[in-house]
Amino acid sequence: MDKRADHDQVVPISPDAGADGFRGDRIACLCGADLRHRTARRVSAAAARAITIGVLANTLLKLSIGVLIGAKRFRRIVLFGLLAVALACAASLAWVN
Repeated sequence: MDKRADHDQVVPISPDAGADGFRGDRIACLCGADLRHRTARRVSAAAARAITIGVLANTLLKLSIGVLIGAKRFRRIVLFGLLAVALACAASLAWVN
């Protein structure tokens, strides 16, 4: 029974890769730490994108309610303030992608 540590195991990145992680003449494996780092970075980027989309949707809802229902002075404040937040969210979505 092989009792290698998790970081010693070969992790193929392709389903065609052999048990040793080689595919053709190229190495098709990564060490476990590198694979975990890349996966964590992708997961954190997806989480940041999801949170930003939620904040943007909430901001646009509040913006539309404030502009449609609010008094004249309140409409102006809501329009400029929440539009700035919406633009910042849209810019951060473009930056994360």
